[in-house]
Amino acid sequence: MPAEGDIDIEDLIANEGCIITITHGGYIKRTPESEFRAQRRGGRGVIGMATREAQLEGEEGDFVEHLFTASTHDSLMFFTQTGRCYIEKVYEIPQMSRASKGRAMANLLELRPEEKIAATLRIEAKGENGTSETSTWNPELHIMFATRRGLVKKTNLSDFANVRKGGIIAIQIEEDDELIDALLTNGSDESY
Repeated sequence: MPAEGDIDIEDLIANEGCIITITHGGYIKRTPESEFRAQRRGGRGVIGMATREAQLEGEEGDFVEHLFTASTHDSLMFFTQTGRCYIEKVYEIPQMSRASKGRAMANLLELRPEEKIAATLRIEAKGENGTSETSTWNPELHIMFATRRGLVKKTNLSDFANVRKGGIIAIQIEEDDELIDALLTNGSDESY
């Protein structure tokens, strides 16, 4: 008789490479790596993501702001300019074609009306089959935050292992300030 046990949804999802695309206007999508092909010398390129056009005169149209590779078992950390953190698994990001416009992040995350994403970090899944939570949220890694008015903070990555769906406050932001970036560090990195 087979042993009973909990089956995690992640165990049923293949660990495949994909491309995550995030636009300035707050749209996101996941595209399989297989939709992008390597080109030889003299290649003409292919049409990538279509973005939303400006609706009003004088308004700026949307554009791709972040484009990076990830695995379907990785986690994405989204930090808003108000200092809140939201976490989603890559496989929960809607999969769309290379040329599609993406889905609004407000429909994916429980963002508050005034919130806009300031930074996104990919946390690589570690361990056997990419499912070990303790090695994924490595206590030797840290997240460094920076605000527009010059406030910096370093927080251990393991503090974010159990973030609720509604997000948590990652850094307390003053009323006249905002988060401008969050970076992953081992504690001895230097950046200029």
